[in-house]
Amino acid sequence: MTVTLNDGRRLRGRLVAMDRQSDVAVIRIDTAAKLPVAKIGSSSSLKPGDFVVALGSPLNLTNSVTCGIVSNVARHGSEIGMVQHNAEYLQTDAAINVGNSGGPLVDLDGKVIGINTMKAQRADGISFALPIDTAWQVVRQLLRHGRVARPYIGFKMVAVAVAADGHHGGASPSTDAPPGGAAPPPPPETRVVIAQIMPGSPAERAGVQPGDVILEFDGAPVRVIPDILARIGLDAPRDIPVKILRRPSESSAAAAWGRDTVLDLVITAEADQPQ
Repeated sequence: MTVTLNDGRRLRGRLVAMDRQSDVAVIRIDTAAKLPVAKIGSSSSLKPGDFVVALGSPLNLTNSVTCGIVSNVARHGSEIGMVQHNAEYLQTDAAINVGNSGGPLVDLDGKVIGINTMKAQRADGISFALPIDTAWQVVRQLLRHGRVARPYIGFKMVAVAVAADGHHGGASPSTDAPPGGAAPPPPPETRVVIAQIMPGSPAERAGVQPGDVILEFDGAPVRVIPDILARIGLDAPRDIPVKILRRPSESSAAAAWGRDTVLDLVITAEADQPQ
């Protein structure tokens, strides 16, 4: 393997490990020379509207620079046709073309906050980069294990509107005041509900059941599904505390939620389980 530096130097390199799903690889360069090193930033602090710069060699035009803003900080793979990739990407309108892939996406301080990945076909101004925080999780696992052991929990979840009395899954109730001048019921809140448990999965062994509402995941409050995806990460196996809310009696659809039905469970994330 030959590594060509920005100044034209060509050095011998070798592949240490790679992860095809994230398209990230670790390469060791064999040289005694001191090489320039990019400063690494944090993608978790990015906000839509932040200015970014993409570097690379699009269409073999070396040392090209394009600029733009962050359009979205957590575009899930399923939204861009990558249904098998449980990952989120930075979306930017900075031009990213063939040859930009693998190049850095940097902030205005020159710190790397993403790795240029791809652009939307048949569209301009819609490009994507792997967040640097995710890339570092991949790199750490590649250096430690030679591969990425992704967590497997074994449940499917949906985001639904949950009313104060525990009803969920329907349309939002009317906010008109009922007869007699009584106060209208409070509007429902969006919550994440367990829809299905995989047999033999860590979720089943931990006691999670369909219909459970997830209140906290890994110590963080949960309102929408991305709250959970952001906490899963790539470290496995590990213990994940999950706080759920469950009806006292599933046989009664009108059963109210009770304080004593809040459980604090621990799920052990496992990799390489049957899907």
